[in-house]
Amino acid sequence: MKRLWGLVACACLAACSPSRPASSSDITSQLWTLSAEVGDSTLLLDADVPGCVTQSLVKAGLIPDPYKGTHERDVQWVEQLPWTYSTTLARPQGWHAKDSLVLAFSNLDTYATVRLDGVAILTAHNAHRTHRSEPFVLDRQAHELTVTLAPVAAEGQSLLEESDYIIPASNEPKSIGFQTSPFTRKPGYQFGWDWGPRLAGPGIMGEVSLKPWNDGAWFGAPDPWCQVVEASPDRATLLIHNSEGWDLGLSLEGTAVEVEQHGDTIFVPSPTLWWPRSHGAQPLYDVTWTKSDDGRTLRHHLGIRTAIWQQAPDSMGVSMELLVNGTRVFCRGANVVPPDFLEPYSREGWNGLVEDAVEANMN
Repeated sequence: MKRLWGLVACACLAACSPSRPASSSDITSQLWTLSAEVGDSTLLLDADVPGCVTQSLVKAGLIPDPYKGTHERDVQWVEQLPWTYSTTLARPQGWHAKDSLVLAFSNLDTYATVRLDGVAILTAHNAHRTHRSEPFVLDRQAHELTVTLAPVAAEGQSLLEESDYIIPASNEPKSIGFQTSPFTRKPGYQFGWDWGPRLAGPGIMGEVSLKPWNDGAWFGAPDPWCQVVEASPDRATLLIHNSEGWDLGLSLEGTAVEVEQHGDTIFVPSPTLWWPRSHGAQPLYDVTWTKSDDGRTLRHHLGIRTAIWQQAPDSMGVSMELLVNGTRVFCRGANVVPPDFLEPYSREGWNGLVEDAVEANMN
């Protein structure tokens, strides 16, 4: 009888225990609004996330298309105001009110303060990295989430004035002493770049997700990876990183490649080398990592080649030569900025640009 009651108690505990949250809940595509104080009135409109303020204003018909005529000049006020994105953050079905949660932002552009019900849970000032909020709980079904983005130009100017140095930025169409892009961690091309317009307004440019707070999941061991340290037609030497507990497999065009391993060093006999298109083919090895304890796999590609900048005294002073696999390469290329600053560019569009570069004999 005691055993029966024990089984019943265990079953009851299992049934009554709250289910653990899923790995994440995407809130990017839900309804967001955008607001700002413009003069004596409040501007309020629907917002696209991911997206930037300028993009939302164009779609709402509140500013002209900055790509047409001289309208680029007419929209510069956008980067001079603070803007606030707002949405309702609801606890996903099945998640418990006492669960500790965090918000993850893949791209906050740039000077951002994130608040939940008016309480700051994250400040950010770098558009080139991901951000995670402080932990919180959703003890009600609905909470107010706001992301306030400070004026890009004003924040950058403040940092410039605090600096002991003025760093000229030739891409910015402003006078020296007011060029703030060197002090602002956001894409430099947005401040103007050759033919590119200056559209440096802020935005939530990446995905936003709600996740369970779990330091292990956020700060666990990094994935393994390979580094090519030497490469010749006879042998390549690879250094593997973060490989403890992982088994490495290497193949080329579906055929397994036998390697020799000594600790964290891998020797690949007679490798097929990767070359710039002006010097040869671009073969990619398939790298498969298998976790020894649970069989989990990770896959990526690897081009076996070395690339170094060589500087040596010469008749003109000091040389600067690119050596790929020990061979001097004359570089032929160009700077590229996104063809559309406001909308994501399609894979087909990027492929077309690469094909154009090939036709132009870039390598």
